[in-house]
Amino acid sequence: MLRVFQHIASLKALAAGHVQPRLTREGYKARVRGKARVRGGERTVKDSKGKAVIGPDGKPVRAWSSSLAKAGKQHIASGAGRLRPVVDEAAANGGMIGFTVRARKGAFKHDAGRRADSPGVRRNVVQRRDGTEERAYADNRGGPGSGEEGFDGVAFRAMVDAAGGDVAAAVQKWLVDTDNIEPGTPIVGLEIRAWKP
Repeated sequence: MLRVFQHIASLKALAAGHVQPRLTREGYKARVRGKARVRGGERTVKDSKGKAVIGPDGKPVRAWSSSLAKAGKQHIASGAGRLRPVVDEAAANGGMIGFTVRARKGAFKHDAGRRADSPGVRRNVVQRRDGTEERAYADNRGGPGSGEEGFDGVAFRAMVDAAGGDVAAAVQKWLVDTDNIEPGTPIVGLEIRAWKP
């Protein structure tokens, strides 16, 4: 094992002189996206007077407040494993879930921005140059402005479990069942957001 590592290290050293950063058309060093990861938010628990609650270890007690994960076309095709922890955290902490779907423009059954498409949720549809658009969804049973936006985390996890643990498949099934998208439409981008109400 050590010999293999030394061999890789020597190959990297040999290649280092020939590796160049990706450049833009203007000749500047290009920004290259890194690997997408799950973003989670924790907040410090405070008492009724607004002071931080100190745990038995002498450190402030922290509690989950939100998380977010995104998946593109390739990651969705391989099961989108980074989305599942967001769903699990929301279910474990009594959180709510919303999602943004990116798919082909003509695949959505309702016109962009209609209340029938996503009532009470952000309706500014993002149009893309590649013929796709993004739309945000959440289970808003109380109607516009009710403050009841978002799927219950436990119910959403049950949907995902019913889809074999595949978050993208569960979202696609929900979109088809609620008559928001044409059956068989590939989802090319998915963002899952979870928060504590």
